[in-house]
Amino acid sequence: MNQPTTLSVITMPIPGTRYAPKKFKGDYTRVRDFVLHYERICHANNVTADDKKCSSILQYCSTYVCEFIEGMKHFTTHSWNSLKDEILQYFDAAKAEAKFKEHHLKQLVDASHKKKMGSLDDFKSYMRKYVRIGGWLLAKSKITQDIFNRSFWKGLPKTLHHCVKNRLLQTDPTLDLSQPFVFDDVVKAVEHVLCRDRFDDEDFDSDDLDSDSDSENSSSSSDDSSDSDKEEEPPCYIRKTTKQKKEKKCTSETEKERKLLSPSKSKKTLHSLDEEEHTAVKQDEVETFIKKLGSMTIEGPNYPLL
Repeated sequence: MNQPTTLSVITMPIPGTRYAPKKFKGDYTRVRDFVLHYERICHANNVTADDKKCSSILQYCSTYVCEFIEGMKHFTTHSWNSLKDEILQYFDAAKAEAKFKEHHLKQLVDASHKKKMGSLDDFKSYMRKYVRIGGWLLAKSKITQDIFNRSFWKGLPKTLHHCVKNRLLQTDPTLDLSQPFVFDDVVKAVEHVLCRDRFDDEDFDSDDLDSDSDSENSSSSSDDSSDSDKEEEPPCYIRKTTKQKKEKKCTSETEKERKLLSPSKSKKTLHSLDEEEHTAVKQDEVETFIKKLGSMTIEGPNYPLL
C-alpha cells in the first residue's frame, strides 16, 4: 500500500523543471516576483523552518547571486524575513516599482493628440498605452483622478473631440462641462462614434469628424491637393530622366569619336587647311574676273584696257 508523500524540502521542485522558479540572476525587475514565487513553493511543500528557507533559495539562483546571498548577514543567522528584506534592498526592488513618472504620461498624450484615430483599433491601442502609464500613476497616487481624466481626453485628436462631446451631451444633457469628462464615459462615447459595424463604415473618414472647423477643412484640402500633385509627378519625372539619359548618351558617344591627334598629324592638318583656303581665294578671284568679262561689251569704256 502506497504511503502519502511527506512534504518537505526534499519535495521542492528541481531547478529548471516546470514548477520551479526561473533562475534568478540579479535582475531588479524580477527580484520581487522571484521571492514571492519562492515563498509559495516553500508554503506548498510545508517548508517553515528559517534555516531551510535560507539555504534552499540558493538552488534557484545563479552562481554570482548565490555568492552574494551567502555573504549577507542574515543568511548566516538564518533569519528568513530579514534575509528577504536584504535581498529586495540590495537588488533594488524599489527601482522596479518606480516605472513611470508624470512626464511619461505627458509624452504619450502629446504624441497621441497629433496622430489620426480613425478606427476603433487605433483608439484601443491608445487606451491600452494610456492605462499602462496613467493607471499605474493613479494607483500609486502619483496623479489625481481629475488629471487622469483630463489627460486621457487631451490625448484624443481634435477631430474626435467634437463628435465625442456631442455624444456625451446626448447621453447626459446636464453634463458639467467645467469638470474633466470621466474616463469610462469617454470610452463608451468613442466606441459609439467609431463603431466597427457602422453601415457607412466604408465611407467613414476620421478627417471628416470635425467638419465645422474651417481651419482643419482648409488644411485637409491643401493636403489633398499636395497629395494629388505628388501622384502626378512621377510620370513627368520619369520622362524627363529618360530624355536626360538619351542626351547624356549622345554626348558621351560624340566625345568618344573625338580622338586627340598627334603633333605631326595636327601640323599636316593645319597645312592642308591653309592650302585649301589659298585655293579657295584664287577660285573666288577667277570667278569674279569671269563675271566682269561676261558683263562687258565691245563698245564699253573698259574693254580697250583689256
